[in-house]
Amino acid sequence: PEATSHDHRVQRRGAFRCLLIDGTSPLQRLLRHSCRPHQCLSVGMAPPAPTMPPLVEGDYISAIGGNARDYATLMSAAEQLPEVPLVVVARPRNLRGLRIPPNVRTFTDIPFPDAMSVLANSRFMVLPLTGTDVRCGHVTLVAAMHFAKPFIITNSTGVADYVDHGETAIACPAFDPKGLCEAIRELWDDPERCLAMGENGKAFAGLNCSESSARRHLASLLASRGLL
Repeated sequence: PEATSHDHRVQRRGAFRCLLIDGTSPLQRLLRHSCRPHQCLSVGMAPPAPTMPPLVEGDYISAIGGNARDYATLMSAAEQLPEVPLVVVARPRNLRGLRIPPNVRTFTDIPFPDAMSVLANSRFMVLPLTGTDVRCGHVTLVAAMHFAKPFIITNSTGVADYVDHGETAIACPAFDPKGLCEAIRELWDDPERCLAMGENGKAFAGLNCSESSARRHLASLLASRGLL
C-alpha cells in the first residue's frame, strides 16, 4: 500500500520528462513500480587520497564506516579468527557495548584520509550491514574497488548493483557470524584469489563508478531525452 501511494504521487506530480536518481535512493524501489521514466546512476567518485605514510602497518583486513553497520556480527566472527588482524574505523556508538577481541584494533572519528589509509593498506574489506535491504556503504565499497580491494558484504538489495559475487566481492547472509567467519577465512587463506578479485573490482569501478563515467552516463542520458 505504501509503495502504491508513493507511486501514484510520483505519476501525478510534476511534468518532468525524466527523473534521474542516485541508485542508493529509497525512491529506486518505489519507482520500479512506476511508469515514469527514470534512471539510476552508480556512485561516481575519484579514487580517494589516503594519508601517507600508512596509518597502520602490517597485514590485516579492514572494516570502515558507521551507517547501518552490524559490528556485533563482525566481532563475533573476528573472535573465531584470532590469526586474522582486523582494523575497524567506526563511530563510537557503533562499538558501544561490544566485546572487542584481542586481534581487533579500532579507530573512531578519524579524518577521512586516515580512514582511506586503513582501507588502502588492508588486504581486503568487510562491510557488515544491519539487514537485507540496507542502502548504506556505497562510498566505502566504491573506494575499496578503486583501491583494488575485494570486499565481503552482507547480501543486501540496497548494494546489489555493486556486488558481483565471487568476482569482485563475497556476499554473506545477514546476522550470520559463522558464515561471515568462513568467508573471511576463505579469502584470507587465498591471496591469489584476493588479488584477482581486487583487480576485477578496480576495473568495474573505473568503468562504472568514476567521475568521468558519471559525466558520460549523465550526458548520454540527457542527450537521449533531447535535453542536451
